[in-house]
Amino acid sequence: MVLLYYYYMGNQLNPKIIGATFAGLVLVGGAYLATSFGGPDVQLQTASSQNAVTAIERVPIEVFDQDNNGLEDWRDTFVNNEPIILERTAADFTLPDTITSRASIQLLEGLVNSKIYAPVAPGKEKIVADTVNMVTNDIEVKIYRTSELSIMSDWDIQDVVNYGNTVAATIYRHNLPEAIDEVDLLDDILRSESPERMVELKAIAEMYKAYAEDTILIPVPDILAKEHLDLINSYQAIYEDIYGMTTSFSDPVRALAHSKRYLNSTQGLRLSLENMMYGLEPYARDFDVNDPALLFVLFSPDYQPNF
Repeated sequence: MVLLYYYYMGNQLNPKIIGATFAGLVLVGGAYLATSFGGPDVQLQTASSQNAVTAIERVPIEVFDQDNNGLEDWRDTFVNNEPIILERTAADFTLPDTITSRASIQLLEGLVNSKIYAPVAPGKEKIVADTVNMVTNDIEVKIYRTSELSIMSDWDIQDVVNYGNTVAATIYRHNLPEAIDEVDLLDDILRSESPERMVELKAIAEMYKAYAEDTILIPVPDILAKEHLDLINSYQAIYEDIYGMTTSFSDPVRALAHSKRYLNSTQGLRLSLENMMYGLEPYARDFDVNDPALLFVLFSPDYQPNF
């Protein structure tokens, strides 16, 4: 009726009022139908119903405060008014003395700084490259100089023969014929995890050291001074590389660096022995068939073994 009244009075209702009125009529009509026609009689269970589930009785957890300090005893475990005293060690702090520890610290510091100061900090590639350079610089090999040689400026053919035989005899004198290849030996030691066998590898390293120390004492004709110096430095490089590999258990990064450089060192030794053969070759007719210097023939590119 209200709607008709407003309609005939020429007034226009707000659409929201019409919607609310319609919704109200729907609810009233629905309630009337439910009352008139009915439905299943639903009975709700109450706490007093025969089938009601008995609620589980809750028992509060006992809390104790035996010292009456206002904190439960379990909290006192985490609260302590006594000062914490840290024992001081008698030993002074020392910086790491292994390449592995120094490389690890530098690498870690670099990566942390790259996170803190990104994007202006160096990238990971630069950090790794700097660490590798640090390791390389830490394993620099001793280099012998020409000034340390005993060079003969006045010499004859017999001096050349004596020199060649003495250098070869030095190799024979310090050689370890029973020793196995150092690379195979290191591989066997690492696979079997036998650090006590590193003495075997050190013995091979000392062999090359003896080569270098004895060869540098040999007077050399000046025409062979370069070949002589190259050979000595090749001995020294291999000595330091093999000795460095003996630290595989205590300083693995150092051992790894020496293992990688060892390949270049052995190549250098091969070339040095080959150059020594070329240096002595013009005097080949002056050597006897039983002379130790014939050892250098083994390093000729044209050598063909008869076996």
